[in-house]
Amino acid sequence: PGYEPAQEPIKPIMSRPVAKGAAPAKKPPAIARRKAKTGGKGDVWSVRFALCVMKRSCEEIVGKLKQQGIHAFMVEGRAVLSMREIVIGHWQTAAQAKVARKELSKSAIKLSLFTSDGRFYLTTGPIPGPRAAEQTLAMIRLKGYRAEKVSKKALRKVYKVYEGAYNNRGNANKRLSVYKKRGIECIVEKRG
Repeated sequence: PGYEPAQEPIKPIMSRPVAKGAAPAKKPPAIARRKAKTGGKGDVWSVRFALCVMKRSCEEIVGKLKQQGIHAFMVEGRAVLSMREIVIGHWQTAAQAKVARKELSKSAIKLSLFTSDGRFYLTTGPIPGPRAAEQTLAMIRLKGYRAEKVSKKALRKVYKVYEGAYNNRGNANKRLSVYKKRGIECIVEKRG
């Protein structure tokens, strides 16, 4: 069955008629507007210690913070991140690529193997920072391998490590200053 146009004109739906001479509704004051926007709860501020692409990294940070008596927890979310990875190769056989992977893993570079057009390549995991990507690329090239950096925007799972929740920024900033004095790096962030 194809699309058939409506036979009669579409009428606007009205919940109730507007009285003649009715005054326009007044805008609510700024505070009421903000509460309506946030569901009446107001803003929530938290102290954030880390943003990680790898879940394991954030779990380690949570563990260290808990050892210091800080009630830390991890929140999972999604974000569009500009990720970098380094592609190394190619090799004619998987065995050759595996030998290279074993050698490079001694430099703490974790690599995975993939194939394309019958050739074998190695690739790093996503590297969030440009400086880290450049350092890794330089290290691989120094070992005599042909490698190139590939950048792309990707929607990826990210992990954040938080402590507490505060209903105003001032209280969160007080907490932040306590941590900074102890040498613990963190920022205050609005959540939600």
